[in-house]
Amino acid sequence: MQNRIENLQKNIGKTLQACLARQDFQSVTHISPLLARVQDLQKRTQQLDGEISEVESAVQSLNSNPAPEKTAQIAAAALPLAEEDLASGRAGPQTLKIQVNWQTLGKGTETEVICLPTAAETMTEFLAKLVERCGRDVLEKMTTFKINRGPLVSRSPATDFVNQTKGNLYAHKKVRATDAFALTHSSTPQKIEDLQKLCRVLRFVPGSVDIRAVSRAACYAALYS
Repeated sequence: MQNRIENLQKNIGKTLQACLARQDFQSVTHISPLLARVQDLQKRTQQLDGEISEVESAVQSLNSNPAPEKTAQIAAAALPLAEEDLASGRAGPQTLKIQVNWQTLGKGTETEVICLPTAAETMTEFLAKLVERCGRDVLEKMTTFKINRGPLVSRSPATDFVNQTKGNLYAHKKVRATDAFALTHSSTPQKIEDLQKLCRVLRFVPGSVDIRAVSRAACYAALYS
């Protein structure tokens, strides 16, 4: 699986470079989301490999028939870290949890929690929700909001999200129900910082949007509870 993903990534990278060389930006726009998907698959595969190894090690330990309390300790060690572990710096697979008080923002009456399996998915869904609730003017403001690698949101990822050193595109995802893409090539802490800055730029009431990192295990537990 890992070899297939790496070969696919190389083939897409070569195709993108060829398109950029002949300034075929329309083709780049169509191809670049595929590269983002492959990069996401590569990260998820690496994380899965690590988690499988942990579970295998735990099962081998359990085969020695330890006492019940020791069994519980071994099984717990094989699970992804819980939310409180993140504060101590022991980071496992992470995502974002974004809680929005729409009533405080004057855009509804409820409080909504957005938490998807990856930080990129959660961030992009949050941006889509902002456009959905606050209108297209917010989308225009997002396109002028700059982060460390370019605009946070762009309708022209083929030109705005290019890695000038390597010639390929930074990871990005389509913002649902719009013609724009969000730049997702950043760490989870950086995503939190960028989104918090965006909320200040949009002049949201302080405390109306809470953005934090949580373990992926906590996310799955919330989704399937």
